[in-house]
Amino acid sequence: MEQSPSKAFHRMPIISANIDDLATPGVLVEMVQNDADRLGAFRERALSFEDAFDATIELGVYVLRQRG
Repeated sequence: MEQSPSKAFHRMPIISANIDDLATPGVLVEMVQNDADRLGAFRERALSFEDAFDATIELGVYVLRQRG
């Protein structure tokens, strides 16, 4: 049984150290921690506990109003 060409071909990622390659699809860019921090690569975007808790309370009130 023959495999289709798309399944038989495994593409290796292109690895670059050039920051200009960040916008190039399929290219992985390696960088030092300072450059990543400067670009905001690891900026925390998660909700705080309080915001998440408030959202669940608001959802509960919405559900109760829909049932009532």
